[in-house]
Amino acid sequence: MSSIDTRSAEQTSLEDPITVAVSLGVPIVRIEIVKFLRSQPATISQIASAVGRTRYGMQSHLDILERLGAITHVTQKVRGSFRPARLYRVNPSGVEALAWCLFDALADDIREPPHEQL
Repeated sequence: MSSIDTRSAEQTSLEDPITVAVSLGVPIVRIEIVKFLRSQPATISQIASAVGRTRYGMQSHLDILERLGAITHVTQKVRGSFRPARLYRVNPSGVEALAWCLFDALADDIREPPHEQL
């Protein structure tokens, strides 16, 4: 019996974490938000501009990332605005916990299948 290589071209892309995350269903915009906030805190308008989305399309993504603990916000006066604004920032320990949670979800109960005896 010949052995057949069942790996697909997509399986070789494990070197690119963003491709893997998107393949697992993580919206790319959420990855872009976290990556942008690693460099600086920002308002929702600044985040939207940086990731090429509308301000109104951002709120649901920010809410989810905040519920997951990946980002936090403070409300404070921002230069150029008459009223306080939410200033979002990345929460490094929250991002790490989220990554471990994803790992646990994928690796939970994975065991090597029993070897067949010939």
